[in-house]
Amino acid sequence: MTFNEAQAEFALRYYRWAREQFRCEVEQDFPMLKRLNTRPSRACLHWMAQLTPVNQLKFADALAKRFHKQALQITGEALGDWETEMIKRYTDLPIRPFHEDEPAMTPAALNLRRRNMATLVKKHLAPVFQQTPKNAGGGVLRYTNPIGRLQLETHLDFGGRSRLVEYSHNIVFTRYFFLVQFASVQSWLGLAGATSWSDTDLSESEAEGTAQLIAEVCEFFLRASPKLVEGISV
Repeated sequence: MTFNEAQAEFALRYYRWAREQFRCEVEQDFPMLKRLNTRPSRACLHWMAQLTPVNQLKFADALAKRFHKQALQITGEALGDWETEMIKRYTDLPIRPFHEDEPAMTPAALNLRRRNMATLVKKHLAPVFQQTPKNAGGGVLRYTNPIGRLQLETHLDFGGRSRLVEYSHNIVFTRYFFLVQFASVQSWLGLAGATSWSDTDLSESEAEGTAQLIAEVCEFFLRASPKLVEGISV
């Protein structure tokens, strides 16, 4: 199987899977979005609360289409006028961080919070990945797990100007070719290009719960990935 063939097949599976995950969120009253506590998730919940159940599913499909453009090219789908308008309203919605009014943290205090967050995340990921992460530099930790004949890379980024933590997955086809990069719960649902938490999103008391949530969504994708890449190999 060539890389282009593999990437096209994966893109279709990933898109259909992502739409199904979002539909489950809607039907179960948004259990994951309510726990994420990020600005994109709160903006999404704000708009969903104003829609009928039927339009909630339509909006979920519209958001999922945002970051699955390769699949749409294959299927011939496109965003309609209503979907485009709803996405614009969603992306334009100003959502304030929960802890915006707190005093700005000094660089030393922010670095201490990042180190504490890294300790918590590693603790909760230990039983999921059952390995010591590799230090990839720049505040990034990397876990690597086999999925079929391919590999799943999970990155935890504790760097950045105000970010406490960001997580993402890559599925490696061959050394320099990826079926997907920077996959995360917010990107596959279409909420945002990444899933991250800043110092104004989380208080100290919320760090443990967020670390646990990161472990849960990482395990969820780790378990889902083998089916997504089944039969796909070099």
